[in-house]
Amino acid sequence: MKKAALAAALCLLLTACSAGSSSHPLEPGQDGLRVHTDWSQLDKRRDLPQPVGSRWYAEYTDHLIPREDYGQLIPYAGLRLMDDWPARDGCLYGLMTREGKVVSDPVYSAVYRPGGYDASGRWQPLPLLILEQGDPSAEEGSWDPSICAVAAGDGRWCTPFDYRTLSAGAQGLLLFQPDSFTVMAPDGAIRRVWTVEEMGISQGAFDSLLSDVVWGEGIGGEWVEDYMAIGWEEDRGGEALRAFDLVTGEIRVFTMETWIGMGDQLHEMPEEPGPAVPNADRLRDQLLGDDAPGLLVVADYATADAPRIYYREDGTPLPQFTLYGNRWYEQVSVVGGLIEVLDWNTASYYDLDTLECRFRTYLGYEND
Repeated sequence: MKKAALAAALCLLLTACSAGSSSHPLEPGQDGLRVHTDWSQLDKRRDLPQPVGSRWYAEYTDHLIPREDYGQLIPYAGLRLMDDWPARDGCLYGLMTREGKVVSDPVYSAVYRPGGYDASGRWQPLPLLILEQGDPSAEEGSWDPSICAVAAGDGRWCTPFDYRTLSAGAQGLLLFQPDSFTVMAPDGAIRRVWTVEEMGISQGAFDSLLSDVVWGEGIGGEWVEDYMAIGWEEDRGGEALRAFDLVTGEIRVFTMETWIGMGDQLHEMPEEPGPAVPNADRLRDQLLGDDAPGLLVVADYATADAPRIYYREDGTPLPQFTLYGNRWYEQVSVVGGLIEVLDWNTASYYDLDTLECRFRTYLGYEND
């Protein structure tokens, strides 16, 4: 059902993109910069703000074209499908520069930066982007099948959509295919590809490992030091696990106590100072990690129509972003130094320092 909905939505998107005569410039007066969405409906919605931004390529772009001069790439919401699928906010995403220049149109079900906790216990992103799409080869009825690719954070290179799922850490990525996995360094270099045969385990054991990684419900795929957990050791009642040495290819058995101890040594959680605003939660920059500036929010999610009030980390209030209630389509986050504001049918991106709107687009939700 979800697969069919996604296919239908993409067909609508492609149809809109082919209607060049009904597309309007992103910024009036800039010849050749066309947004590939039907903006004619904006005339019927006087309350919608005008689009902001520009395009790198005039034509519809359904993939990342590698270049070395984009700078940091940032995901933007470009098409809303529904409230909670396939992405956390129900939107398809494209890629743009920090200045709001579109590099690829919204064709990804998710775009995010992988990472892990460093030795000081702070979450650090890798200089990579994970791009996810629905799997066109999946059988009908498959549960949310997806495939993924890895790209440089600045778009200078991108892999094919060869991978089914992945496990990430500060050490890099483990990228899984149906009968093998790839060890990728933090800079994108391929360290090793291990097949099921080279691992010395059965296809069934590898399928179980893959399932653990996809659903996040088992031990399989956990990465500690140079070891990847394969699964539980039989007849040990969850007290021991089998782990694969990513360097030598050997399989070792660890007790859970030893395994947990190895992980705890890698990241001791630091003591963080309290927020400048009492009872506030910190919104981490989803692209740049704990060390980058974020926002503070004070919210009472249990009370209907209670305000969500946003602040800079020094306590300066940002009343223009205040939201009321817990509507699923209203979300504020920080991504790549920009404040992302999602509403029912618009996505806006503001510079975190200047609050200038760098990019705004209409989401084309069919139930609008």
